[in-house]
Order: sequence, then C-alpha cells, then structure tokens
Amino acid sequence: MQDGSILSMSGPAGPEVSYLPSGIKPSNFIKIDRPGGNISGAFVIDRHMKIPDRAKGYNLYLSSVPGAGSIKVDIFSVPPAAAVTAIERKERTMINITGEKILANFHRPQIDEKSYPFHVIIGGSSQSTSTLSLPRSFKGPVRFYCTGDWVTFSPDLLANFTLFIEEKGVTEGFVGDFDFTQWEAFNQWKGDVFYWRPASTTTTMLILRYNDEDF
Repeated sequence: MQDGSILSMSGPAGPEVSYLPSGIKPSNFIKIDRPGGNISGAFVIDRHMKIPDRAKGYNLYLSSVPGAGSIKVDIFSVPPAAAVTAIERKERTMINITGEKILANFHRPQIDEKSYPFHVIIGGSSQSTSTLSLPRSFKGPVRFYCTGDWVTFSPDLLANFTLFIEEKGVTEGFVGDFDFTQWEAFNQWKGDVFYWRPASTTTTMLILRYNDEDF
C-alpha cells in the first residue's frame, strides 16, 4: 500500500499482470478506519492469499467518516491463477468504501473471464460526492439508494447501462452486455455487483465512468 498520490494508469491492459503497479505488496485483507482523515494510494488485492480470521466479509474496507475526510484510491485485482477452478473464479472481491468525498478507480484484466468479480459497496455522508471508475470488463447489476437524478453516467457507460426500475428512492439497472436469457435474480447473480448507499439523497452525487474515459 502507498499512502500518497493516485497512480495514473492509461492505455489498454497488456499481458495478464502488466496493469499491476510495482513496489506495492498485495494483500487479501486491508482495513483502514480513519474518521475525518484522508486516505489515498494504491491497493492490490490478491484472492489467492489466506484471509486472517479477523476479516469480516470483505477484502478491502476504507472509511473516513464521521468527518470530512476524502478517499482517493486505485484498487487493483490480481487475476486468477491458472489452477483456479471455474467455481473459485466466481468468488467476489468484497470492497466497502465510505467517505464524504470518494474517488476510486478499479483495475483488472479487460476480459471478465480472467477476473474475479467485484462486489462494491459505496457509502457516504449526508453531503458526499463519489466518483467511481470501473473497468470495461465490469458486467453486472447496480443498485442506487436514490433516484436517477443524483447519478451521472459517462457517455460510454451510459451506452452500456440497462435500466430496470426507479421507484421509492431506489434505482436498479445493469452495466454491460445484458442478456435476459442469462439473467438471475439480483441476490443470485454470481458476477459483478455495485451498490451505492448515501446517507442522504438530497445533497449527494455519484459519477460513474470507465477507468479509461476522459470524463
């Protein structure tokens, strides 16, 4: 982990691990709880590593609340090893981030079959702003606990978004190539999942984009 400036990644992924940053040791369990403080840097999550017993359902947990701290991070997922079974490849990388101002970039191979699925939960304070940059291999349902007025999509991501419902303060949809014949119920989906849970829906904003978009 580096507690410094965000790493700048550009261009398409090359060989399997070419997108991983150098000089940062991977981990399968990271928790930083820094109320009112700032969290920044890069984190490499390796699902092949044993999770300590104290881990509680997540691989990466970052929080800067209560308080006005910001979170600016790049999150990298190590691809599955060749020996990993098809069932093990469906095990999600669990990520939970809560803060007043969040900028999070997610990186992994551009081919979803060569990646562990992301399970991302983003929370915020009553005046939070979150900008999330997803890999183009992201494919799965998203749920926002707010109306669509508070969510801004980049042009490319909007073109890959299928809206399901918007009612009673909840918006649900699907990011990626949606095939109704392969769809499962939200809680049974085995691939990527994204939740946004702001503390308030009146003064918060979410921006969703791909991590190679200039938006």
